[in-house]
Amino acid sequence: MKPGFRYRIIMNTLLSVLMIFVSFNVSALSVRAEDKTDKMIARIAGNNRYQTSFAIAQSIKEKKKTDKLENVIVASGSSFPDALGGCYLSAKLQAPILLINDDSADAVVEYIRDSIMENGKIYILGGTSAVSHEAKNKLMDIENCSVSRLNGANRYQTNLRILQECGSLGNQLLVSTGTNYADSLSASSCGLPVLLVASEGLDDSQKKLLSENKFDMITILGGSNAVSERIEKELSEFGEVRRLQGENREETSYRIAREFFPQADFAIVACSGNYPDGLCGGLLGHVYDAPILLVSDKRYEYGSDYVSNNNIQFGAVLGGTSAISNETVCHIYNCRDVDIIETQGISNIEKELRKRDYSTVKSENLEKVTAYVDKVYQDNIRDDYTVGDFTWYYDHASHSWLYTTGLMIQGFLECDIDKYSGLIKDYYDQHINDDGSIKKYIDGQLDSVITATGIIDLINSNKLTREETELYKSAVNFVYHELEKQTEYPEAGKCWQHSERNGVPTKAWTRWNICLDGIFMSQLFISRLAQSIEKGTIEVMDLEGNIVKAEDLWDDLCERMRFVMENMLSESGVLYHGYCVAEKVTNGVCWGRGNGWYAMALLEAALNCPEKYRETMRGYFRQLMDGVLNWQDDETFLWYNVIDHREEITDNIPESSVSAMLSYCLLKGYRTGLLPDEKYHLAGLRGFNAMVTDRIVEGNLINTMCSSGVSSDINRYAVNGYVDNEAKSIGALLLAIRYYK
Repeated sequence: MKPGFRYRIIMNTLLSVLMIFVSFNVSALSVRAEDKTDKMIARIAGNNRYQTSFAIAQSIKEKKKTDKLENVIVASGSSFPDALGGCYLSAKLQAPILLINDDSADAVVEYIRDSIMENGKIYILGGTSAVSHEAKNKLMDIENCSVSRLNGANRYQTNLRILQECGSLGNQLLVSTGTNYADSLSASSCGLPVLLVASEGLDDSQKKLLSENKFDMITILGGSNAVSERIEKELSEFGEVRRLQGENREETSYRIAREFFPQADFAIVACSGNYPDGLCGGLLGHVYDAPILLVSDKRYEYGSDYVSNNNIQFGAVLGGTSAISNETVCHIYNCRDVDIIETQGISNIEKELRKRDYSTVKSENLEKVTAYVDKVYQDNIRDDYTVGDFTWYYDHASHSWLYTTGLMIQGFLECDIDKYSGLIKDYYDQHINDDGSIKKYIDGQLDSVITATGIIDLINSNKLTREETELYKSAVNFVYHELEKQTEYPEAGKCWQHSERNGVPTKAWTRWNICLDGIFMSQLFISRLAQSIEKGTIEVMDLEGNIVKAEDLWDDLCERMRFVMENMLSESGVLYHGYCVAEKVTNGVCWGRGNGWYAMALLEAALNCPEKYRETMRGYFRQLMDGVLNWQDDETFLWYNVIDHREEITDNIPESSVSAMLSYCLLKGYRTGLLPDEKYHLAGLRGFNAMVTDRIVEGNLINTMCSSGVSSDINRYAVNGYVDNEAKSIGALLLAIRYYK
């Protein structure tokens, strides 16, 4: 709410999320405390019925993800018929119902002024005895809005006038007594028109409405004491009639919920003994596809049965504890004692629902991502492409030795080496010359190294002939010799840098000698090479003819990883993208994909390095993953392009490649025991599920930032725009699939 808003909805009653921490005394409950499970329940209430209606309206706005309403309905807070008769209009117009009297009129006007869009419409339900002239005049003072009063000679005629305003009434009609609120309140979230009737029977205008609309089903709410058998007989002349009733209002409410919401995963409870708190809840239930269950502190069994039968984990309570106590809420939702905390709105429950849904392995997402991977695979073996050339949809011309190809190869091998090794071998066969040199290898370009990692993997897979193995080993020696030519900086450890070869700049951003991308490009290759030397499957000679030792490679690699963690870690817990050795400064920007590149390299080192480095590397990995967890967006479950700035810079959005990379690191880290806490597993599951559910759209993997150089200007990190089906996101997603399963 904007500053200066004169009324204040008390936040712990606007929405109190009842998180569960302390057990009730067993004797006080019919269910043992140890059987109870944690639930999240929102209590939506204000200091009085009028402010409760504001609180409900706020929750509706949050659900609709809007600050402004096109329509608002105003009804009397001291009687129920007009508000309940207006529930169908509320659903059709998506207009919250606000309660009003002369004392609350100023607060209502201010709320509407703050919430309604220009040229919005305000509907008053009922005559001047319900909403006074004075209150209407105050509403008419709201600028750029129209005000209409819908009323009749009595509550039944007002009900008909409201239904007339609705236009089409559909093919179902609900019929309820006009002298009691309980049954119509229970049905107020159904999104169906309600005809209020008197005990003496239908009048001519009601019969006219019935004859003009031809309803397929007319449902009477309540027993014959509420809607008489005489009226039931009259209604039968206009269509099929059924009756939903129980022994009392709570059971009737239960039967209405079962009929119209048989599979709800959310439920709203309201007090059966009084109407004000529940009066405006119909639209809230409608937008959440949830029933309104009437309960009391003495009769809540039917509400509890509904919640139990539907396995409902989340819900809302309308009104304060004087209407429905916390103890009753615990009985209904089978939860432990409650700790009321302040929150910003019922949307927190929806977020929690989504969080729980995304915190599991989802079979439909495995099917979806498998279909997408197969599409990528098929597009790379099409007849109109040269055998062995990978194609990336956003740049079909890039049939060359690229780091993006290298990441894709790693993804395919990790995902299913038996299925995809043929495709990968075709690629290498097209690029490895007879002397072991590599076609299209960019001389001095560190990015070219990662693509050779798959050569090592194929050598170790036993899928090559003896002649092929020897040729591939020659290619490994070629790439290692290229690496040796990179400039070394002793301050950073005896390791290869990203931006120079023999002192000659090879990148536009020559100031930043070390960048996170380059570490992954070289270190994954070095790690696999060191492991292969240890196993005796590969032997490499340096440029001077000396045999390269695995121990030396590990020393260089782990020193580089240490240097980065000691010199490039930001206060936000994630890494700066670049480092200038001469000036001993970072570039000051935490680029998401850069952190993803480095995290994957660190994961490889932590899993495979010698014992003398193992504790340090694994500690670094956990430290970085702790920082990563802090920046996972709590709505999308993804990570932003500039990871620690979110919406603070232009075009900074949750980005697919960093999200896929970090999800992979979290999932693999958990599955391999590097990250023993379940929190890492859950974060990885959420990230992967969000990628598959929300980022694979109509067969395309969307929202990957194309490329970025190292810069100290944070605004340069989105200038190249976002593309679909980009190899960096595809490759990382492929890597994650195995560990998602």
